Amino acid sequence: MCVDAFIATTDTGSIVLRTKADRRRWRRYLADELAEAKIYRDLAGRRDGEERDILLSLAEAEDRHAQHWIDLLGPDLGTPPKPSADSRILGSLARVFGSVFVLALMQRNEGKSPYETDADATDAMAADERIHGEVVRGLAMRSRMKLAGTFRAAVFGANDGLVSNLALVLGIGATGVPAITVLFTGIAGLLAGSLSLAAGEYVSVSSQRELIAASKPDTDADQALPDLDLDANELALVYRARGLDAADAQQRATTMLAARGGGQPLALGDDGIPGSDDDDAVGSPLGAAVSSFAFFAVGALIPVLPWIFGMSGTPAILLAAALVGLALLATGAIVGLLSGVSPLTRALRQIAIGFGAAAVTYALGLAFGATLSCPLGRLEPVISPTGRSVVLEADGVRAEIGTVAGILRSLTVDGIALTEPTIEGHVPQFGNGIVLTPWPNRVKDAVWSQRGDEHHLAITEPRRGNALHGLLRYADYEIGEQTERSVVLGAIITPQTGWPWFMDTWVRYELESDGITVTHGAVNLSGDSAPYAVGTHPFLRVGGFDVDELTLTVLADGYVKVDDRLNPVGYADVAGTDFDLRAGRRVGELELDTAFERVKHANITGGSGDVAWLDAPDGRRTTLWQNTSWNYLQVFTTSSWENARGDQRRRAIAVEPMTAAPDALNSGRGLRWIEAGGSWEGSWGLRLS
Repeated sequence: MCVDAFIATTDTGSIVLRTKADRRRWRRYLADELAEAKIYRDLAGRRDGEERDILLSLAEAEDRHAQHWIDLLGPDLGTPPKPSADSRILGSLARVFGSVFVLALMQRNEGKSPYETDADATDAMAADERIHGEVVRGLAMRSRMKLAGTFRAAVFGANDGLVSNLALVLGIGATGVPAITVLFTGIAGLLAGSLSLAAGEYVSVSSQRELIAASKPDTDADQALPDLDLDANELALVYRARGLDAADAQQRATTMLAARGGGQPLALGDDGIPGSDDDDAVGSPLGAAVSSFAFFAVGALIPVLPWIFGMSGTPAILLAAALVGLALLATGAIVGLLSGVSPLTRALRQIAIGFGAAAVTYALGLAFGATLSCPLGRLEPVISPTGRSVVLEADGVRAEIGTVAGILRSLTVDGIALTEPTIEGHVPQFGNGIVLTPWPNRVKDAVWSQRGDEHHLAITEPRRGNALHGLLRYADYEIGEQTERSVVLGAIITPQTGWPWFMDTWVRYELESDGITVTHGAVNLSGDSAPYAVGTHPFLRVGGFDVDELTLTVLADGYVKVDDRLNPVGYADVAGTDFDLRAGRRVGELELDTAFERVKHANITGGSGDVAWLDAPDGRRTTLWQNTSWNYLQVFTTSSWENARGDQRRRAIAVEPMTAAPDALNSGRGLRWIEAGGSWEGSWGLRLS
């Protein structure tokens, strides 16, 4: 005989050989039966009348089942083990809430009884458990009916708020609008949706109750029954109209007339009238409206929370989606509990439907982002000499862009400034950060000749009598495609004095992990080829260091000689001159307004390389890199850089990428001719190392 075997006596008195595993199973059954009996008694303590009696009867039945396992265990009863985790949770819920949730869970629990497949449980016990499930189902149905109207409004309200407002903020956020626009859009969606749903629920429930009331029998008709003709046909018609078949209707009418003869009170009743007892299920109009408003508002608030707390871009979108996902799981699980089905299944269904709708809306936002970003950008009520502001921020890199002249207003990496910031509300000093196109630098005397034609430009540098910095110096660019990390600005050059061509120009600012990439492009919209060059005007720094303390390195073999009006008069090697910056020079020693040519590109990757950099005493470096199509560079120093108050001046240095030399419209050095309908683009950038 096995050492873990023992003898047990069945209900019929038979002696059987059992194992310790059997005994452990019986003890577990016993613990669960006792726990369920206690749950029913706890629930009964919160009810009265018929429901209390039913619950107490169920408790007695569970006690009877427990006694079966006690008898089997006999002297090995010992102390029953703890009930299963499900039973313990149900017990806690019953003691705290005593609600329909517990009944719904008990319904599921009774339906999972193992007795039908366990030979040690009697057939009667298995049948009892199945019937218990139906009894609990009926009790749960009563509770569901009592809260159905209000609960339906609450669940649907919360779910609608979660899904609709998430879809709204994701769709708007995907267009690239400012975070404040997303926030106010979400709040507007919350208020509009809450009020609309509350009004709709009030009207819906009111109408449904009115329909039910209109379907109920007229009690005044009962007064006519004593005087009714003995022919039962007309009375039978009443019951046939209510849905009974002819035979049943005739039988019901015959019974009614027979009762009349016995002197009993007569009443038509509401037999067969659909929905005649559905008032509780429908709920009250005011309750449904208030419930819808409150739960929609709560649900709609959740996806807006990231923007309320100052987040923006992709992090805000991801957090909103995560919060809504958790809320959808919760609402789905609650519906599952009340429905008596798996909470997990309903939770997953809820999140799939919700995220499906939000994903479609987000995709539409991305698709229409480029279209919407321009007009929406106009909504930003910022009046500034640098135009509307676009802030890009990701992974510790922050750039602020202005629409006037496509200006780079500021750039920081992990809080360290790589450029001199433009003072808010001020015209950028010395053209700080602006785009220079369709030529950089100067055109001598504002007159230029190419291909046998002479053109006279407007003089924009009166002190020296030159045309300076191109034709878009004060143009307000349009905002095109925008994301968290990038923005495209565009401006059209139209025919004007000294310039007979249409050109579509654009600049794209895109954040990198350590800085920014700036790409310029142009499309010739004219019927013949057009000249083109571009430059930009950033003033560089390395964090809070005084510029005088920095060391400037420029990888250029040549420079441009100029006259007293800063117009080119010749070209020379930097070797042996004060313009040789290839080995680095302290900025405090430099006085420059000099164009460099034959720029070298170090550490070339993908057609781009480092051309100049500023080194700080602590080893940090701000590096300027350019495409190999950018072969010129202007370096300008000034001791007249003003602080925000305008009461202090210091040194600043501009290191300016250029695709062509000064006065390139005349010299042709670096000048490109773009064919009709043709295009060009090239990039430069800054990084911190």
